[in-house]
Amino acid sequence: MKKLMVGGLAALGIAALGAVLYLRLFPTDSKPAYVLSSHAGQVEYSLDGESWRPVEMKMRLSDHARIRTAEHAEATLAQGSSHLTVRPGTEILVADLREGVDSFRLEEGEVRVEARDRRLKVRGRAGQLVDASEAGFGMTVLGDGIATVHVTRGTVRFEAANHVEEVAEGQTSFARPGSRPSRPVEIPETILANIKFPDAEVFNVRLARIEGRVPPGHRVRVDDKLVDTDDDGVFAVDVTLKEGYNRVQVVTNDPLGRKRVDLSPPYTVDTSEPELTDLSIGPGPREDGG
Repeated sequence: MKKLMVGGLAALGIAALGAVLYLRLFPTDSKPAYVLSSHAGQVEYSLDGESWRPVEMKMRLSDHARIRTAEHAEATLAQGSSHLTVRPGTEILVADLREGVDSFRLEEGEVRVEARDRRLKVRGRAGQLVDASEAGFGMTVLGDGIATVHVTRGTVRFEAANHVEEVAEGQTSFARPGSRPSRPVEIPETILANIKFPDAEVFNVRLARIEGRVPPGHRVRVDDKLVDTDDDGVFAVDVTLKEGYNRVQVVTNDPLGRKRVDLSPPYTVDTSEPELTDLSIGPGPREDGG
């Protein structure tokens, strides 16, 4: 009898140990979470907003998890048929996941969202809120807090300053911090941008001033570096040129990830000292021949 009891206890112990190992290897946490379904380039995550680590494929991201992407990097988070793509140079917070409703906070950057079997909310850093059910949209938040939404499928609610606009498929709207959303208008077929390059062809200094205006909420990179735009999309930046041949590239991105590329005329930089030739030292000849 004692042997049976000892054997039974041993069997129970082995079963319990097996259950613990199984749960560690195959978590069955019922708490809602998004799974990192794909990523490329330098993508990191943080649970406290301070310590950042490289992401791992299929990792689960729940409340308070943050994702950030470097330039030229991208990551996609998925749950069921819904997914959110974090575009280059972006930081986003998984704010609150509940049954059927998922909330995110876009600190800065660009995201593409497909809400299919779930309701997705994305809040901008200045409080603007995009609320989508059975809809697809792209959203940008700039460093100054301006938020822009482009809708590609269905209709979303865009809320800011206690005012709501219904933005339908094929429409766009933006909201500055503290202001209500703009009236929705049709998304332009191409990105409208007015870029002004210097007229000179040869520079004797290594700086060139690039100016321009893009639609509010669009992101601008000059020679692959993000530049700040004001509330009206106006920017000005000094670009450092190299000796010799140069061309400056300006890339404008909209919330759908589309881009426009503007290329400057060729510039030649020559900062070398001018050569001194045919110069005489001392007084020249006198007019009287003396």
